Amino acid sequence: MAKSSGLVWWTSRLISLLIIILLWWMAIGETVSAQARGLPFAWTGLIPFLILVPVTVVIGLAWRWAWVGTAFFGLLAVIVAGLAGLHIFGLIQPTRPPNNMLVVFAALVVLGLLYNWSWNRRRAAAS
Repeated sequence: MAKSSGLVWWTSRLISLLIIILLWWMAIGETVSAQARGLPFAWTGLIPFLILVPVTVVIGLAWRWAWVGTAFFGLLAVIVAGLAGLHIFGLIQPTRPPNNMLVVFAALVVLGLLYNWSWNRRRAAAS
């Protein structure tokens, strides 16, 4: 494996690991915050983890197979772009303004491209 493809491989994996840590940290914070407001744990604690466990599993699969990361982060980028479009045209009104949706979108696109580059390098090296 060339030095540049090793760098791309590890960069994509480390960034996705940081995303997992950030998502879990935010979910735990939201759960604690909701419980402090008096909401029951059944919903406030369960829903974030029902989302985060599959995301963690998919990113774990992407660690082994880069095409999974390419598809997953590409799909997430499309979803974020769609939500931003719905907000821009006033079709949804979130409780908080999505000021950082462009940053999230850009990070997902870059991560999807890194996984794609890693996947293509591995396929080319195997040929």
